[in-house]
Amino acid sequence: MYESLTDKVYSLAERLEARRRRMRFVFVLCFMISSIAVAFSAWSYLVLTHQKGPLGQQMLLPALGVLLGTMLLAMGLSRYVRTRRCDRCLDELERLEETVYREVFRAR
Repeated sequence: MYESLTDKVYSLAERLEARRRRMRFVFVLCFMISSIAVAFSAWSYLVLTHQKGPLGQQMLLPALGVLLGTMLLAMGLSRYVRTRRCDRCLDELERLEETVYREVFRAR
């Protein structure tokens, strides 16, 4: 019927663990895609700068790659910061659980 406070804390910890796993996956994915975008931009810049003729429209592709890589890198860094914050919360919950466990068994 009614959940106790302990049950709610454990369910919160489980949700935080699942969220942390998801955020780590997004973090790794963003860094992989952004590194590919930056490598592609560098390659296309090198190819386009060694061609003869005006570079007006041709520089759009490397600029787009740099923009995409920068956006994905920023998103990955924000996910990393959130993951670190989530890790700290989970560490605090584990320390609190250990403290309560010791206090309960010391009282017996």
